[in-house]
Amino acid sequence: MSQIKIENGDLYIIFKDNEYDVLVSYKLDNGAEFDFDGDELVQLVLPHFEAQLNRGSLSNVSIELLDVSFEDTKIILPIKIINDTITISLDCSSIIHKL
Repeated sequence: MSQIKIENGDLYIIFKDNEYDVLVSYKLDNGAEFDFDGDELVQLVLPHFEAQLNRGSLSNVSIELLDVSFEDTKIILPIKIINDTITISLDCSSIIHKL
């Protein structure tokens, strides 16, 4: 089960608790960051998420990841914020050749 948290306006989607501080990070052209422990995706960071969403502080708001799917070079992440569902689409083509 994944966990979502907001920290300093950034959205963190945590797929696995990480016991170590050493992660391999890949950054997309849009600033999104994928953090890996070996071959396993540990977390995804979406910087400035609050500012981009323009809803004010989300620190004490219920946020839930509904699904993760893949479409060609895109990762599709529908999330529920309070009673609204928004879909985040991340084009990963800028890092595909690095993996």
